[in-house]
Amino acid sequence: MTPMGTRPHMQRLQLPKDLEHCTHVWVLHDTVKKPFQPPYCGPYKVISRGDKTFVVEINSKHDTVSRDRLKVAWTDQEDIMPSTQSTTPDTTPVKE
Repeated sequence: MTPMGTRPHMQRLQLPKDLEHCTHVWVLHDTVKKPFQPPYCGPYKVISRGDKTFVVEINSKHDTVSRDRLKVAWTDQEDIMPSTQSTTPDTTPVKE
């Protein structure tokens, strides 16, 4: 009789399905934090996805990050991409 294993090695991780289609993510920085320092940094743009890792643009560089350290960044598209409409007021003088 062989002993039973202590834990299943082929267990699949349950990750959010939204992570597969999101455009931006938060990255967990697992370090000793100061009081009131947030655990996640970002949001950062997703460049590509793999089975276990994502390539994310951080400070204009591409960094490979494990899926376990990512969280979906829920943002408005207007916050990410500036509006194409001009927001400057019309500066033509008014004739009296």
